Amino acid sequence: MKYDFASIEKKWQQKWLEEKPFTAVTGDKTREKFFGLIEFPYPSGQGLHVGHARPFTAMDIICRKKRMQGYNVLFPIGYDAFGLPTENYAVQHHIHPAKVTHDNIENFRKQLHMLGYSFDWDREVNTTDPSYYKWTQWIFLQMFKKGLAYKASMPVNWCTSCKIVLANEEVVDGVCERCGGQVIRKEKSQWMLAITKYADRLIDDLDDLDFIERVKIQQKNWIGRSEGTEVDFTATNGDKLTVYTTRCDTLFGVTYMVISPEHPYLQQWKDQIQNWDAVAAYIEEAARKSDFERGELNKEKTGVRLEGIEAVNPASGKHVPLFVSDYVLMGYGTGIVMGVPGHDQRDWEFATKFGLPIVEVVQGGDITKEAFTLKDDTGIMVNSGFLDGLTVKEAIPTMKKWVTEQGIGRPKTNFKLRDWVFSRQRYWGEPIPLVNCPKCGWVPLPEEQLPLLLPEFCRRHPEMGIQLHEQGEEFLEDGVRQGEIDLAIGVLDTGYPELCYEKLAEEPVLLAIPRSYACVRDLPLTEATPARPYAIPPAQVNGLPFLLPYPGNGSYRSSKLLLHEAGVRPGRILSYSNMSTARQLCALGLGALFVTGALFERTLPGGQERIAFCTLQQPVYTRTSVAAYRPENPRAALCREAIALTRELVLPRLELPV
Repeated sequence: MKYDFASIEKKWQQKWLEEKPFTAVTGDKTREKFFGLIEFPYPSGQGLHVGHARPFTAMDIICRKKRMQGYNVLFPIGYDAFGLPTENYAVQHHIHPAKVTHDNIENFRKQLHMLGYSFDWDREVNTTDPSYYKWTQWIFLQMFKKGLAYKASMPVNWCTSCKIVLANEEVVDGVCERCGGQVIRKEKSQWMLAITKYADRLIDDLDDLDFIERVKIQQKNWIGRSEGTEVDFTATNGDKLTVYTTRCDTLFGVTYMVISPEHPYLQQWKDQIQNWDAVAAYIEEAARKSDFERGELNKEKTGVRLEGIEAVNPASGKHVPLFVSDYVLMGYGTGIVMGVPGHDQRDWEFATKFGLPIVEVVQGGDITKEAFTLKDDTGIMVNSGFLDGLTVKEAIPTMKKWVTEQGIGRPKTNFKLRDWVFSRQRYWGEPIPLVNCPKCGWVPLPEEQLPLLLPEFCRRHPEMGIQLHEQGEEFLEDGVRQGEIDLAIGVLDTGYPELCYEKLAEEPVLLAIPRSYACVRDLPLTEATPARPYAIPPAQVNGLPFLLPYPGNGSYRSSKLLLHEAGVRPGRILSYSNMSTARQLCALGLGALFVTGALFERTLPGGQERIAFCTLQQPVYTRTSVAAYRPENPRAALCREAIALTRELVLPRLELPV
């Protein structure tokens, strides 16, 4: 009988959906657990391909076998759905990336059902779902709090078309593998994850794993731990040139040095380098290459000698030429290397090309033909002063001790492993839950406010880059006037005729008083809420400690006005620059605080239990929130759209009337 796959498979796929035989049972302690995990596919427009089907089928077979053996099997499916291809497609076709992602996932889900995989569909994951990335944001916050996520400026691969950082693997022949746009090296501030803090454990703990030995070796080589020495050379202009080397025994054999094209010294020495035009041209050329291209061992050696600046060998006192070359990477070591052509093959090839001296300091090979690189007892030190006659194994610790005693070196452990770049230059990805405060630096979003959603304005304009500034109103208003800021929102002065002001809302201002204070201690909880503040006589708060914003802030003006009108004289004033900190201090009983009550309660869990919400006058005092922009600004239309979205989406969430 002919197998009617179309009807038979459809029948059973439908039956599996209805009866859910592949659902893992939560709380089942009678069976041993088994977790089968595949890499979640990226939902591209093309649908599934054989690269998905091959591993999915293999894991499906294993999971089905485990179920037959009595295991409680969890075999989830999901979609790693954020990413640049979707965003680029959305921009090109004027479709929101959320719709592109939704449609692609629908197609993927249909195809996965057709293949008959035994996934637990009750646990389907979509990484663009806020209920999912709330937890990736939470994890990022924990890493930030522990110093494992940090900001750093570093050279990166930058696609001039996609406007995003690329991994080395994404650069092919100097162009972006996605769009074919030119890739350049660019200094950029990046979020980093400090995986190098675990480099030693990542290597050492491999010994306890039941892995194939060659896999362990590959991992150890990738992490690349090496025990070496940092040695300080000196440039002829007096600057220190620090290098990292595992062969400090060969210091007497240094005949040249090389500096990375990205090293800040080059820009610093611009006026001292006599052939700067040639050096600058080489730097620009190197910026178009990836780290992979630059690090290839077999590629032709290139470089430019720096005319006007040389290096001084600390062991011999001899002057040696200084080159810029792209095989030196700023991200590994110090960005400067010493050239020992007699005993390093790459250095030998470089010296041969540029006609540099090749000095033998380890006897045992023929350095006229190639570098002699053995570092065991077969090599004897020569032409090396106090090291002469020692074996390499004896010479390394001897030289390490000497440079340390001379104050020109120190032992150093280095790794090939680099901290991981965690970039968000574009829209379609989970927002990083941190705020950059000019005074406080990077401030984590309170966990109770997660998830931080993608802003609606950016949804409509994914091509726009947005920077948020939290500052005093005077600073923001001046920034708008000077063209440095497009849009300011706050309790603004509204006194500049060249700006266009639009009223947003009347914010009720309440007085938050710690419940530990005698004037509110006996107040029933239900009688002092943000919606129904307690009218407290001003005389009862006279002499209380107060928390006030720093002068120049719009809130400062309204707070002082309220105190003046009520005839209240604070007993002690604590100034603050961050409202989140002020709310915490108020809850701890350190002072009364003027707030917008609804926002206070929402951002401080249990605020109503610790705070009495009061008003010094009836009706409740309100302050006017205003938006300001320059009408001649080319982005004035976008400013007006942002204002409209604020009225439509933000103010209702804050329970403020438009």
